[in-house]
Amino acid sequence: MFVATLHPMKRFFPIFSTLISILLFTCIFSCNRDKYDLSKLTGTEWNPDLAFPIAYSKLDLRDLLKDYDTSEVIVEDETGFLTIIYNDTIYSTRGMSLITIPSQNANESYGLTNAEIFNLLNLDSITVLYSDDYNFVTPPDQDSPPKNIELKTIIFSSGTVNFTFDNSFQHSGTVVITFPSVTSGTNTLTVSSGISASSVSTASVSLAGYTMDLTKGGTTVNTLPFSATVKLYDSGNPATSADSVRVTMSFQNLEFSYMDGYLGKWLLTLPKDSVDLNLEIFNTTSGGTTYFEDPRITIHIENSYGMPVKAIFTALQTTSQQGNQNINLNGVFPGPGITINYPAMTEVGQVKITDMQFDKTNSNLTDVLQAHPTYIVYEVNGELNPSGPPALNFITGSSYLSVGVEIELPLWGYAGIFTLMDTVDFTLDEVEDNVVEPDETGENIDVEYIRFRINCWNFFPMDADLQVYFADSSSPVKFKIIDSLNTTGQDFLLSGKLDANGKVSEATHTRSEVYVTDERVKKVAGANKMIIKAILSTPGYSPSPAKLVKIYADYYLLIKLGMRIKMRTTL
Repeated sequence: MFVATLHPMKRFFPIFSTLISILLFTCIFSCNRDKYDLSKLTGTEWNPDLAFPIAYSKLDLRDLLKDYDTSEVIVEDETGFLTIIYNDTIYSTRGMSLITIPSQNANESYGLTNAEIFNLLNLDSITVLYSDDYNFVTPPDQDSPPKNIELKTIIFSSGTVNFTFDNSFQHSGTVVITFPSVTSGTNTLTVSSGISASSVSTASVSLAGYTMDLTKGGTTVNTLPFSATVKLYDSGNPATSADSVRVTMSFQNLEFSYMDGYLGKWLLTLPKDSVDLNLEIFNTTSGGTTYFEDPRITIHIENSYGMPVKAIFTALQTTSQQGNQNINLNGVFPGPGITINYPAMTEVGQVKITDMQFDKTNSNLTDVLQAHPTYIVYEVNGELNPSGPPALNFITGSSYLSVGVEIELPLWGYAGIFTLMDTVDFTLDEVEDNVVEPDETGENIDVEYIRFRINCWNFFPMDADLQVYFADSSSPVKFKIIDSLNTTGQDFLLSGKLDANGKVSEATHTRSEVYVTDERVKKVAGANKMIIKAILSTPGYSPSPAKLVKIYADYYLLIKLGMRIKMRTTL
């Protein structure tokens, strides 16, 4: 239930120690040639006995999960009790992707009356002041019927306003365009350009950092006041009422860091999708049941849009690896939708949290998790400003709405037929060679037997059946099983000893030995992998009822494997 794939067990020792022993034996006889008569040893059997460890591993829950690329985190409380926490985001949107400010274009033509023309030609110059309001274009929302959003304030993070001055007068002069409600600190947005007689000129101003007030003194919305001051100098050429200074203003590439006003009713409709749970605690099982006594799934919604939001889940279910069935996660969502918390106008930059928790008291979560879910399938719709106008909202360029899932699995429950597997390197190349061929001296060397010794200390509150397989990874099949260590069954490992509180107080030690002889030696020598397989279950799982157990940080499973090779040679 509470463990994952074992780690590779290493520390293998080559069989070259056999050759060292033979060399040492030869040296002893060489140094005592006068004392020993080697000719008398002909035909004598020599039986060297070699023993060494081949694998060691001490496994706790962190070891079992730390090698996986996963979103799981193991949390330990003050008592050492462990909880697996999984997080993922199933939806997120940013303010810049929700509302975009369209480009703006305005054309104004400034001419002179007959009286102003008279003054120009007789007083050497004339200055005329013009003022107007530009209706700032805003995008329509997704209400029915659509309504244009009503902007009061925009703070620009980028953008430019480009000007073209087309002067048909045969007189030169200057044009000054001022936007009294567009400011940066104490500066007002102003552009001044000289104009030559009968010519076209241009100018450009960056809007980055400017604040645009579109209320005209708090009386309206979407309104941009501006003024133009045109000054012309008499050049001695004629002027007519058909002449003008034509001004084109173009607001381009507008991006905001802040906006407020009524920002419209928006629908966020997502296609049905899924998120991969990738829970390794389920991925390492092969059948059976895993039961958690106190699981929790939290739908976690973060919102920094300054507007009311309602979330509507039209589908929320899990897909299980056991039969690929879909199970609806039921029991939490109220009525027609969930009202999402949002920051007030005085809380710009803050993130408001809305959590909805599924647990065994308000949902069918325990049933869902017993099916070992691999995906959460969801379909969610969102409404911003669901009640429509009037409303005062704000949005920033970094505002976001995200929906995430957090799964908490306190390691308290029971499990049956929970299979753990580990694959480790294994080699007996020298043994294999010596079994089938004489050594380089022509002497006949073979293996009488190999004795494997398995020592296990189980400090988990779970019984286990242990088996070791010998495999060949060079075959077309990924791992071809050649033989198993225990041909009569499996080694049974009792759970650790529990105290009165149900916590393991002492590891249970199990020791077993297996002899491999005759033709099995050749089979084992042909393996290059060992597969260690443990099938765990909590005490009392079968027959029921199973005992509920808790997993703590100091629990472990310690496995030591050693082997003794009995060699036989005739001198």
